[in-house]
Amino acid sequence: TASIIARIAPSEEDPMLAAGMFVEAEIISQSFDALALPEEAIVERDGSFLVLAKNPGSETIQFTEVEVLPGAHSNGYIEIKNAAKLDPSASFLAKGAFDLIAE
Repeated sequence: TASIIARIAPSEEDPMLAAGMFVEAEIISQSFDALALPEEAIVERDGSFLVLAKNPGSETIQFTEVEVLPGAHSNGYIEIKNAAKLDPSASFLAKGAFDLIAE
């Protein structure tokens, strides 16, 4: 992370903005398409990053731990760098993974 001074000139006057205000912003310098999962779906354990993939065809809901390589973060999602190794039709647990993996 780094700090820079930037001058921003809004196109319209806004009473919420005043000279000398500070803002925190994220500048995206490039964009790309990637498989991403919610941050809450990824759990770190012993230096590995895990998600829970739903087992297909089971009468009860069961999950399998799958190791992933996290990448870029954006808007609450994390890129999965090793997405090519995942089943494209797989469903992943989006919330509560930490509680289940910790057991």
